[in-house]
Amino acid sequence: MLIRNKKKEVLSVISARLVGKIKLFDTNNKCGFIERRYGSDVFFNIEDMIKGQFEYLKAGDRVEFTVIKGQNGPEAQNIKFIYRY
Repeated sequence: MLIRNKKKEVLSVISARLVGKIKLFDTNNKCGFIERRYGSDVFFNIEDMIKGQFEYLKAGDRVEFTVIKGQNGPEAQNIKFIYRY
């Protein structure tokens, strides 16, 4: 399965949609890590979130995302906020 990023580049998808929680979110750098239930944590950049969903993002929030093959390892893409505990 292939998807395109905002620059219309084709990306290789590693997994289908997954659910995880925000482990760390740095508001200054606008990036962080998503904790997966199985496997290592996945890096994300705020640009990879679905538009308008990052304003209230906090550690512990549940998100849905796709994992792609990034330059430095797996990255989260098309991140969608689901709920907060």
